[in-house]
Amino acid sequence: MPKERLTLDNPVFSETLRRPRPSVSYGSRALLPRTMQDVATVRVARKAGPIMPRQASASSMHPKQGKPVQEILRQRTRPSVPLKQHKSPGVAREFAENNIPSPNSRSKPTIYLLQTSAIIVFALGLAAAYNGFTANNKVISQVKALESSTSSEPDASSGDRPPSTQKPSAKAIRNYMVSPLNPRYIEIPAFKTKARVLSMTVDKSNELQAPYGIYDAGWYSSSSRPGENGAMLIDGHSGVGKTNGIFHNISKLPIGAEIRVIRGDGKVFTYAIVKKEIVDAKKVDMGKLLVSQDTAKPGLNLITCTGSEEPGTFTLKQRALVYAVQK
Repeated sequence: MPKERLTLDNPVFSETLRRPRPSVSYGSRALLPRTMQDVATVRVARKAGPIMPRQASASSMHPKQGKPVQEILRQRTRPSVPLKQHKSPGVAREFAENNIPSPNSRSKPTIYLLQTSAIIVFALGLAAAYNGFTANNKVISQVKALESSTSSEPDASSGDRPPSTQKPSAKAIRNYMVSPLNPRYIEIPAFKTKARVLSMTVDKSNELQAPYGIYDAGWYSSSSRPGENGAMLIDGHSGVGKTNGIFHNISKLPIGAEIRVIRGDGKVFTYAIVKKEIVDAKKVDMGKLLVSQDTAKPGLNLITCTGSEEPGTFTLKQRALVYAVQK
């Protein structure tokens, strides 16, 4: 058999050497490194230079949309979110290189909204505290002004002049004001009477003052206020001559009869009579009148003149005492 020289034109090599071999595609692909080693490999490859993607072939086109499959996949991926500091630098770089949002990442609008809300809440708190402080100061100043401006009528307890029988007008009674915790009015439903309660003290002889008018009551300002422990002491006139005062015949009120005291702030306190007595004017025990008949409840004690007149004076020889307890 003759020996022939083998060349590239030899039929033995037909359909083999000259057949175009399928090339490996290094087009742009979505890399999803799973390990830190894969991340390092991708980083080194990117430093070496950009890799030109091959042209999309007919086989890589989407059958319905007519677009490259890789482009469609990129459109379906989630948009990148700015990555914030992560506790683990390696994990943070892995998220950043693959456009995967970090679990700790937040959008800037959300952070600005939270910061603005916190500033608004803090400002509202400061405003509320300032309003409360100014309101308290205003109330305190009003109470002091009321206490200083509430002047008692001239004292009629000395007995050297008769009390006034002039009735106060309805407007004067309606516009009468006291500090919020002081007694403002007293009502005796059995007598259908309502009177102003004036703040009184003691006179130069250390005796309890009485209102100048027979239609007003006087609250001893050193006794308890409505609803407080102890007893509130209120006095009034029984009358002058044939003109009856607000406490006329209070000794005839039955046990259990109600007496109401309206405070400066409008709160109503109701008391029920539990005891009555008539004593000589010189034997009145003021200490007893400042104590409630039921020490577990606030008390209200009333005192007025009764009996015959003292010669040469406008006072009576006896005192009618009424003891009531808050219901």
